[in-house]
Amino acid sequence: MGKLREKVNAHQELAEARNSDNTEANVRYKFDKVLDEIMLDFVNNKVDLYKKLSDANVNAFLKRRWFEEFYKGKGMGANQ
Repeated sequence: MGKLREKVNAHQELAEARNSDNTEANVRYKFDKVLDEIMLDFVNNKVDLYKKLSDANVNAFLKRRWFEEFYKGKGMGANQ
């Protein structure tokens, strides 16, 4: 949620809508549209990641590497 919030806060058009003479209703309308766009982009990126990780070769490689680390007592990605 933090990344989504950062993207909303950094959205230039949304900031301009808030800082202009727009009514609260108009700013809320723009806010809702921007948030919908950001969330859709987030979901699409996660779907792309899922598709990549679901590839048989990639999936087997990750499982093999992560198991080796786990089994050797290092934990996954740990610097022990």
